[in-house]
Amino acid sequence: MANDPKMVIFNSNLPVGAGPPDSGIQLSWKHGPSKIKSGFPRGRPRKVVKKAVTSPAFQFVDCADLQGQSNAATRKSIRSHVMRHRKPKLDKTNNDIQTIDPVIDTSVLQRRQTPDQARSEFAVVPREFTMFDPFDCLSLTMQPYMAETLSKCTTYINEMVFCIEKYSRFNPMRDYFLPMAFQDPALFHALLFSSNSLNLLSSGHREAPKAVQHLNESIRIVNERLQSPSLVVEDSTIAVIATIAYIEKVAGNFQNWDIHMRGLKRMVQLRGGLKNFQSNRILYNKIQRSDLCGSVDAGTTPYFQDFRPHSLGLETPYTYSSIGFNKLNNIFQFTREFNQILHEVEQSTFALNRVHFGDTQASPLDLRYELTSIQYWLLRLQQSPCTSRRSKIENMTCLGLQLYLITILNDLPPEALSCDNLVTNLKTALDDPDLADLPLGFRCWVLFLMGILVCDTSQKFWTIRTFASLVLQPGPHANKVLESELVTFFWVGKVHDISFTKFWSEVMNSIG
Repeated sequence: MANDPKMVIFNSNLPVGAGPPDSGIQLSWKHGPSKIKSGFPRGRPRKVVKKAVTSPAFQFVDCADLQGQSNAATRKSIRSHVMRHRKPKLDKTNNDIQTIDPVIDTSVLQRRQTPDQARSEFAVVPREFTMFDPFDCLSLTMQPYMAETLSKCTTYINEMVFCIEKYSRFNPMRDYFLPMAFQDPALFHALLFSSNSLNLLSSGHREAPKAVQHLNESIRIVNERLQSPSLVVEDSTIAVIATIAYIEKVAGNFQNWDIHMRGLKRMVQLRGGLKNFQSNRILYNKIQRSDLCGSVDAGTTPYFQDFRPHSLGLETPYTYSSIGFNKLNNIFQFTREFNQILHEVEQSTFALNRVHFGDTQASPLDLRYELTSIQYWLLRLQQSPCTSRRSKIENMTCLGLQLYLITILNDLPPEALSCDNLVTNLKTALDDPDLADLPLGFRCWVLFLMGILVCDTSQKFWTIRTFASLVLQPGPHANKVLESELVTFFWVGKVHDISFTKFWSEVMNSIG
C-alpha cells in the first residue's frame, strides 16, 4: 500500500493518438521527488499579458484521503483519460454516400441482417435516426422516413385520435403502443400504416403505395403467427388487428373492416373474451373503438358488448341542467332508462368541459371509458322496435347523441369519420310526419351535427338548405342568437364553437 500513488495527474494538452498509452499520465507520490517542475521563475512578477483562455494543462484527481475504494466520479475520470488513446480509429474509407429510395425495400424488412450489411446501411442514415435503435436490436432496420412517420404518429396524429387524452400527461401512442411496436414487427408496420393513412386523409387523399406495403407486411406477419401450431395470441397481435380495422373503416373500406373485426373477435375469444382485457384499459378501449367506428355508422349489432354496469337510480321526473333536453323531456316524457342515458351524457359533457379548461381531477381515460360505454348503450336501444311515437323520438335522439359523441371522441376530419349511413337514418327520422312537432332548437342542433360530419355532397347540400330554411332569413347577428339556442343542448365549447363558425359560413354562402 505504501507504493500506491497518492495523486494522479493527466496531461490534458497531449494530442490524441500521440505517444504511448501511458505518456499522458504522471504519478506523484506524497513523500517522493516532485515529478513536475515549476513553470514560473522567482522574483518580481512581470506585466501580465492577456492571452487566449486555454484549458488547464493538467487535471488533478486527489486520491490521498479516500478511505477504501474510490467513488464513482473519480473512477470515471481516471478511466476516461486512460482509455482516450486506446480507442480505435474510425474507418473513413466509406465516403460515397448514396440516398435511400423512400419506397420500402423488401430486403430491409428481413428479420436479421449480417453485421456488414447493417453497418453499410447505417452509414448512409443520419445519426439522429439511428438513435431509435443504437444497438441494432429491432426486428427491422430503421430508415429515415420511418422515424419521421413515427414522430407524426406520437404528436399530432395522437392528438387527433386521442383528443381527450391529450389534455393529460399520458400519450398513448408514445407511452404504450410505440414501445410495444419496437418488440413486434407486425405492430410496427401497423403503426406506420395508420400514421401514413391518417396523414393522407387529413390532406384529402385516400391511399399511398407506402402505406399499402406496410399494411400487407403487417398482415403477412400476423398470418404466419396464426398458422403456428403453438398459437399464442399476444396483446400486440390484438392491437395490430384493432388498428388495421379502425383505419380501414376510417378510410371508407367497410367490407375490409368487417373482415378484420371477425378475425379480431375470434382472437379475443381465444383469450377468454373481452372481459379479460378490462385490466388493460388502453387495449380494452382500442378494441371497443374499432368495433364502434363501424357499428355506430351502420346501426348494426356490435361485435362486442360493454361490461360497465349502469344503474337506474334516477327519480322521475328528472330535471336536467340542459334547458333544451329538459324541455324535450317535458314534451315527450322519456322512459326512465333513456333519462338515465341523458343524465350520463350530461355529466360526461360537464366533465369534458372541465378537462378542456385545465381541471386535473377528471381522468381523461375514465371519461373516454364512460363515453364509449354510453355508445354501446345507445346502440342497444337503437335495436328496439319503434312502435310508438315516444319510441320514435327516443330513437331519433339516440341517433343525434351518437353524432354528438363522435364529435367529442375524435378530432379527425369529416372525411375520416364517415358517418353517411348515420346521417341518412337521421334524415329519414326528421322527415317523419309523426315528429313534425319537434322543437325548433332540437332540429337545428341535430342538423348542425349532421352538417359537420356528413361527407356525401347531396346529403351535405340537403342538410345546409334545410338548416337555412329553419333559420329563415339570418341577419348580421343571427349566428350569435342561434348559437345561444344550440348551447342549451349538449355542447363542448372547444369542439363545437369552431365547428359552428365553419358551418355557419357554409349556410351563409348557400343563401348568398
